Amino acid sequence: MPGREISAMAFLDPAFDEATCTALAPPKRFRDGNCAKSVTFKSAAGISAEDALADVHKATPGNKSYPLHHASGQFIRYCEEALASRAAAVGTTVAGERAEAYRPVQRTAQMATVTLRFSYVGSAVEVARYLEAALNQYGTILDIVLRILDLNMVCAQARVIIDRAGQEGDIPAVIEHEGKRMTLIGDGVAPFCVYCYTEGHTKLECSKWLRRQGQNHRQQQW
Repeated sequence: MPGREISAMAFLDPAFDEATCTALAPPKRFRDGNCAKSVTFKSAAGISAEDALADVHKATPGNKSYPLHHASGQFIRYCEEALASRAAAVGTTVAGERAEAYRPVQRTAQMATVTLRFSYVGSAVEVARYLEAALNQYGTILDIVLRILDLNMVCAQARVIIDRAGQEGDIPAVIEHEGKRMTLIGDGVAPFCVYCYTEGHTKLECSKWLRRQGQNHRQQQW
């Protein structure tokens, strides 16, 4: 699918300031499954990307920097796995302020990775907050990655990691929220038939599809 991916977790921070944000997709060589090879530094609010850049480079030397900055002082740095792990363990100082450092969410058995297909006209910030409102009843949102098709439309796909600890039952395969419809696939999502568009079974288990296949088979025999 064309477009570019951006991490959207920063957009859920109440202190997020869209006007100061620069969000870039991780280079392909820094992606590993659902998690980017990266480290995120969180420091005091009000520190600009320009002020933080030298310190971020010093903490993770030898790689091109892709900072993600918002008003509460968060910077993301894509780099090799060993550098990211070391920086997260040691931490650093950003513009004279001690910065916490942490890695992307690592999967556990209680987490579900869900891919959503939908259409939404609006900013990436609006989409991230919309998805959080639609999905937070099914667990704690740990990560959101959006696929941006153009400047005005986020369409067709998002990837969300949800902590399902304490939750029972499957996540619905079809969710409607604020008049919009989304289809979901992934861990812990209820089966969904792409033939009759009904939740609870797959196409291979669908009585309508099996009946149609039987009719086609008999017609071929005639």
